[in-house]
Parts: sequence; structure tokens; C-alpha cells
Amino acid sequence: MFDRLFLAHPRSVGENYFEHQRTALSFAMPLLVASLACFVHAFLPTCFERTGSETVKRLYGRMILHRVRATTRLQETTRLARGDEARGNIALVSPGWDVGL
Repeated sequence: MFDRLFLAHPRSVGENYFEHQRTALSFAMPLLVASLACFVHAFLPTCFERTGSETVKRLYGRMILHRVRATTRLQETTRLARGDEARGNIALVSPGWDVGL
């Protein structure tokens, strides 16, 4: 139960509990600011016209970059543990919009 609640998800993304906590909080703060900007934008459409969408794009780019690094690290560790020289390809699935990666 403890493992499922606190450790399984961080492990699945290549992090320990505290690394995952730090990463999640680093997403939470910009999203909080962006949500406040979107709230103001709802009443004053000329304010913060792109703040929310730009924040989401930037954070999505960070998340994908982190996922690639974590996957690469896991693949490298597995490869070294097996002792083989084969390297796997990393497949990225992204939405239809460009995030400038």
C-alpha cells in the first residue's frame, strides 16, 4: 500500500520520491501563476493574452525532455546490467502542436 501510494509512480518516471516532489512543485508554481493570469484574462481579454498557453507549452517541453533523459538513463542502466552494447530507440509521442523542441 505504501509503495503504491508514494513510490510506484515516481519510480515509473525514473525518480525517487523527493526528486518527483521537487519536479511536481516546479510545475505547480508556474501553473498557479498561469492560472491566475488566465483568471484575469477572463475578465480583461487584453491582459495576459498568451501567458497560459505559453506556460503550458514551456512546461510540456520540460516534461518531454525530462522523460527522454529518464528513459535514456533507464535504458543505459539496463544495457550495462545486461552487458550488451545494443542501444534502444526512444519514441516520443507528442500532441499535434509544436513546442519548439
